[in-house]
Amino acid sequence: MTHKRSIILLALVILLGSCKAGPDATEPTPGEVIPGSALISEVMAGAQGNNNHELIELYNPGEEPLDLEGWSLWYRLATSEDDLLVFEWSESMLLPPQGHLLLGRDGQDLGIVPDVVFTQALNTGNGALELRDPTGNQADALGWGGSYAPFTEGTSATALSNGVSLERAPGGEAGNGSDHDDNATDFILATEPSPQNSGSPLTPAADLPVHIELQAPLSVEPGSSFDLTLHVRNQTDLTVDETVVRLPVPTGLTVGQQPDGFQILGALGTWTIGKLEAGAERSLTIGMVAPWRYVTVVFTSFRVEAEDVVLPAFGSPHHLRVEGGVIPVSIARTLMGDTVTVVGNATMYTGGFYAGSSGTKFYLQDDSGGIQVYVPGGMGVVDVQLGDQVQVTGYIELYRGSIELIPLPEDVLVLEGGLQIEPSEVGLSQTVHDPASLYGELLTV
Repeated sequence: MTHKRSIILLALVILLGSCKAGPDATEPTPGEVIPGSALISEVMAGAQGNNNHELIELYNPGEEPLDLEGWSLWYRLATSEDDLLVFEWSESMLLPPQGHLLLGRDGQDLGIVPDVVFTQALNTGNGALELRDPTGNQADALGWGGSYAPFTEGTSATALSNGVSLERAPGGEAGNGSDHDDNATDFILATEPSPQNSGSPLTPAADLPVHIELQAPLSVEPGSSFDLTLHVRNQTDLTVDETVVRLPVPTGLTVGQQPDGFQILGALGTWTIGKLEAGAERSLTIGMVAPWRYVTVVFTSFRVEAEDVVLPAFGSPHHLRVEGGVIPVSIARTLMGDTVTVVGNATMYTGGFYAGSSGTKFYLQDDSGGIQVYVPGGMGVVDVQLGDQVQVTGYIELYRGSIELIPLPEDVLVLEGGLQIEPSEVGLSQTVHDPASLYGELLTV
């Protein structure tokens, strides 16, 4: 009896010792929602024949979205003393629960749309990444190939090579939640990289009852109007109640036509659908207006939520390029440091004012205002006469109190359609007290 009682007591000790309870427990209690967090989940530093084919992927093992506003990602070589900024989230962007967010090298086709792009080159032999939270503290780190120690957890992961990525275990459909604070343990080499963005299926795999897609042009001209359409579908044979769509509006875009059922507060649009029958689809078209500048905006973090559905369904990001066309001179003057294209008629010919030993300058105006154009290296190359219609592409700069448009000589094009410039009549008082409204225009006082 004594022997049997000892075996039973030993079994109880082992069983109780394997359970985590009380204030030191690390496992969530039943019914507790796991908060969102961020881990570096995959890194690729080049492909065969293309060293710029690079990506960085983040993963959220929690059950709530994580807002990355204020977070930043940094890179360090083992042989360098510089912390190099890869990307900083200056505005709200959500990392989906049990989902991913993809950073792709600018200009590269990864086979999947990245949520954001970066320009910092990565190294295959050695390198390290540090993810910092809004307070500047390290949230996660990954070093490979004998990397910089403070950007590494435990032992460095294996060095990368072209066409191969480092992926956080367990990997694939099982997710990327392995976190033993040791890069060598948590990361494996993947000969077939599998980048995932915020709209990719959740991992571990979860069947969400609703699906959302966004349709919009790939490019529009500055200041133009365009339509954006949201599509929502119930993928089940059951009714989904209290269905709501959240659409963050990227900075610079404005809502021109607000349809019924859609409300916007600050930078967040809300489309209240309500009951969505089994297999039903709903669509909403929103009129948008592009900014008066050349920029790429990204629609991301848009999602659909529903009653009794724990995890929201995120849509795949969409990049919209604002490009081409011309910008009114009065607006171009406000875009300091930007590259712009304007079209106007010359109010002063080249060579009329001194512009250095090799440069030349002229002035032009359109219906909205005027501006000075300074062309470095343009002497004897650029020839603009009074009244010529001219297209100029260059950047806006403030020089000695005057706003200048500075192009390369080849970016000054004299077009057909010049006209005889008639000077506008202005009073002496306006030239003294409000000269900024007259810059670049041909006047008679």
